[in-house]
Amino acid sequence: MLNTTTPVVTLRPQPELDYYDSRSVTLPTAITSLEAWNLMTAEPRPLMRLAFKTRDTISALFGVKRIGGFSGARRETVKVGDRLDFFLVEDNAPEMLVLTERDRHLDV
Repeated sequence: MLNTTTPVVTLRPQPELDYYDSRSVTLPTAITSLEAWNLMTAEPRPLMRLAFKTRDTISALFGVKRIGGFSGARRETVKVGDRLDFFLVEDNAPEMLVLTERDRHLDV
């Protein structure tokens, strides 16, 4: 049986979600969730930039808003309601960021 208890904050109870997936990794050093964001997005790779550009070009033809990808901009602080690139910050704690992007075709 799977353990369905999780510290992850969701916008609705898990049974009401169409899809739920959670991943975790143990890091060798303690860092905050914002530090993890800064590390993950610091240097957007050329292939990732191309993937976002391709996604935006094709999706725009169907009325899906452009997201632009990751800017690489470092953030020292963040609060609920701020944007981290195309994501809206829904919840913020040292150990967790809850980020969403809502569009007419998919909420992430």
